[in-house]
Amino acid sequence: EVLNTRPFIIALQGYIAMALGDNSLALTLYNQAIGAMHLPEDRVHLARSLSMRAKQYYLIGQHDAAISDSNECIQLIQNDLEQRKILGDALRNIGLCYYLKGRLQDALKWLGDALKIMRSINDQKSEAVINLEMGLAYENLGDYNRSKEKYSTALVYWERVENPVWLSNLLNNLGVLEQMMGNYELAIQAFDRSLDYARSCNYIRMEAYVLTGIADLYADLQADEQ
Repeated sequence: EVLNTRPFIIALQGYIAMALGDNSLALTLYNQAIGAMHLPEDRVHLARSLSMRAKQYYLIGQHDAAISDSNECIQLIQNDLEQRKILGDALRNIGLCYYLKGRLQDALKWLGDALKIMRSINDQKSEAVINLEMGLAYENLGDYNRSKEKYSTALVYWERVENPVWLSNLLNNLGVLEQMMGNYELAIQAFDRSLDYARSCNYIRMEAYVLTGIADLYADLQADEQ
């Protein structure tokens, strides 16, 4: 009965399943909900459901399916100013899929479009996340200066809200980047700060990453001295 009268409720149950890591159940619920929706009355709910299913496809590595759902979502709400958050999420999801497919220039285009949308609605958290992701893409392209610029922009937000998980992740990325640029003193400063934040929130996995990065840094320094 709920599926026929309020299918978006089923999609929200899929979102909960996705958050809990039950990918199979999440996809089943999304498929049921989307299949029960009709245009034009369900346009916004359909767009939101497609965006959520696209994220699920992205998480399980089905990037073409994620891009397809995201594009369909964009077609439904691209001229609806009230749905710019959904539009930004769909653009970002396409960018992330292209990043994982190795199409870095395409990734930067879509992430850049997503960033403009998030800036237009003053969604500063999403801006910071996308800036970090664009920093990774520029880093992989070898454009270290633009990568550093993106990381530094994201850092301003995460420092302001004092989120130790994001700060440890971002500062670790910045440490790796500074090391590749030959800025060893700045690299160790970033690694040290990342380690402090990781330990402050018991982020064990990130602590291990940072310690590995510090070891690599000192190995580079010893090699240079020799």
